[in-house]
Amino acid sequence: MRYLLDTCAIIWYFDEEETKLPSDIRSMVNSPESEIFVSIVSIWEIVIKIGKGRLDVNFDILFSKLFRAQFEILPIGIASLQVLRKLNLEIHKDPFDRMIIATAMAKDLTIVTSDKDIQKYNIQTIW
Repeated sequence: MRYLLDTCAIIWYFDEEETKLPSDIRSMVNSPESEIFVSIVSIWEIVIKIGKGRLDVNFDILFSKLFRAQFEILPIGIASLQVLRKLNLEIHKDPFDRMIIATAMAKDLTIVTSDKDIQKYNIQTIW
């Protein structure tokens, strides 16, 4: 299976003390059968939240863990932007999440998220 981690899933996956990520989801991410992707948009969102003091995470440590995990980091592509143009903006107000949704749609990925608004779109989600 091919999965795109939502920003919260990334943060909670790499936080050893955090228990918000269910153990079955952690196991699924760790499975050799799973291909795990991260949008560059999530990394951008993390940087912004750290800068605004809304997220207490050491970016260098988080990025080092992300690199070691060998998750594929996806750029913002033209196909994703074409999907983004067609998304209903009233369902989800967060532009980062809308870009994650568009990327998942363009790349045929399942989004790993607990965000109920993301789950309102016609997209495969798990959690």
